Amino acid sequence: MQTQPGTTVIADRYAVQGELCRSAVGMTVRARDRLLGRDVAITLIHPALGDDDAFVTSLADQTKRVAKVSGPGIARLLDTGQQDEILFVVREHVDGETAQTALRRDGPLDPDSAVRAGSAVLDALAVAHDAGAFHLWIGLDDVVFRADRTPSVTGLGIASAVLAARPDDVSAFIGELAPEVVTKATAEVGDAVEIDARADVFAVGALLFELLTGERPGGRSSPRAIRSAVPRSVDRVVARSLAPDPRDRYSDARAFSAALAETRRGLPASASD
Repeated sequence: MQTQPGTTVIADRYAVQGELCRSAVGMTVRARDRLLGRDVAITLIHPALGDDDAFVTSLADQTKRVAKVSGPGIARLLDTGQQDEILFVVREHVDGETAQTALRRDGPLDPDSAVRAGSAVLDALAVAHDAGAFHLWIGLDDVVFRADRTPSVTGLGIASAVLAARPDDVSAFIGELAPEVVTKATAEVGDAVEIDARADVFAVGALLFELLTGERPGGRSSPRAIRSAVPRSVDRVVARSLAPDPRDRYSDARAFSAALAETRRGLPASASD
């Protein structure tokens, strides 16, 4: 990386403008793509992962798959590279605020807003699933609300790369995962543990739980038990998505989204309507 007067430039192309967020995986910054004249979001991978050849190979495999994913609600993968021993991933910059920022400022979302956000995230993930890409863990910083409050999903492919390369460390780097993902991380070599769209059903269920309550599930499945304002219909849908056995969850992202849409019929409209 080059540091020009007052500016850090990555790969002689991306001029860093400021930090967006940090996680165990690395730091994400906003930058200006000087070649194409657009803003991008660049994740600088933590050296604990970037120095691992297995992770580098796994991430390369994942980014090839994710590069095929394009659709509303997905922050597109634009570029990858390595400079000064720092691995980086470049994505479309989504102008808005993360769900983390929104919750810290305003507290939990009203049920209608949370349900709409969850449905939009699921609709975006369904497109990714069609391309064979799974998110596995959607943290609050992986969801960016645009000015019209529609969410976009970022970070696609990172958790899958960690799982493939560093299974013993996946929970430390990522967070609360579907039970079958944890099982796969601890399984003996050769053991068959299937990971499919239902892992992301769980991930979005965990996201909704946090949007509704301000707390991570931590093994719990009922947001209503924490926040009585959560309608029973929403509570039932979220609880099913967080079932420990994937066979008890919704079969895929579209089925989960449809179930959430049904709950909106009885909900008061959010203030943004």
